[in-house]
Amino acid sequence: MQNNQQQKKYRTKSKDAIMEYLALHKEHSFSAYDVNEYMQSNGIQVNLTTIYRNLDKLTESGEIMKYKTAEDEFCRYQCAKPHAHCHEHIHMQCRECGKILHMECHFMEEITKHLYEHHRFSLECSGSVLMGLCENCSRKADQKMITEDNTMEMWDIYDADKKRTGRTMKKNDWNLKEGEYHLTVLGVVARPDGKFLITKRVMTKAWAPGWWEVSGGAAQAGEDSKDAVLREIREETGLDVSGWDGGYLFSYKRENPDEGDNYFVDIYRFMSDFDENDIHLQEEETDGYMLATLDEIKEFAKQGIFLHYESMKKAFEM
Repeated sequence: MQNNQQQKKYRTKSKDAIMEYLALHKEHSFSAYDVNEYMQSNGIQVNLTTIYRNLDKLTESGEIMKYKTAEDEFCRYQCAKPHAHCHEHIHMQCRECGKILHMECHFMEEITKHLYEHHRFSLECSGSVLMGLCENCSRKADQKMITEDNTMEMWDIYDADKKRTGRTMKKNDWNLKEGEYHLTVLGVVARPDGKFLITKRVMTKAWAPGWWEVSGGAAQAGEDSKDAVLREIREETGLDVSGWDGGYLFSYKRENPDEGDNYFVDIYRFMSDFDENDIHLQEEETDGYMLATLDEIKEFAKQGIFLHYESMKKAFEM
């Protein structure tokens, strides 16, 4: 007798918790696992079988609807909108936020009729869900796209005389034609004791992972060569070398017409007796640093793990 009363109390508590969950999620679809997670987070001990049994009863009574889309691994449920004839119209679900929308449109009868007369297909609205984006999520997606476009890095296109053409290209969009170039900079950071600050590329780099190099990168649209190298050194090492001795040394160019990647490289060297405590590496780009002698750099180059050494080795001669 006592066990029967405890079981009844358990069933009532479980059903009450499920109904509470439904009240909180009237506008969104859910699975039995979502309900179970809600139960667990609220300290309600109930097994998944009990949840499924209650959801099946609610489906039979018409209080909720059950369906499964191609994107879902498990069946999903949604609350039936009171007095909305949910079994007579299609529903729309936002794939981003999960919100359920009711297609309470006058042409539902026409759609049902058309499907049967022209395709011999009987539509069951209770299990029909169109996937897409709701107005709010669609607006957020558009805004995100606009933001990404606005923050996309652009590079100036130069002619063979290293003069800006007035045109730009997207970062790493290798479609340069013959006689078109972009600008790259490299900055050697040196100390009076003859040592050079070199950094190691992270292993996640698609090109030359784990190799040693000096700071550098592409000049952005509208950016002068020196401003670009000061920025690259600051971003990658944390050092502000704008007031240091040194500056521009020389340039070289490379042409890769088959790859659409032609570029000039401006080489700089800056010197100061800087403190190692001032070094703050860009972790997503670098995997450590070294204050290396010229002999150590030559050894890395001999091993084939120092970028651009042959093209810029004069920059290490002091």
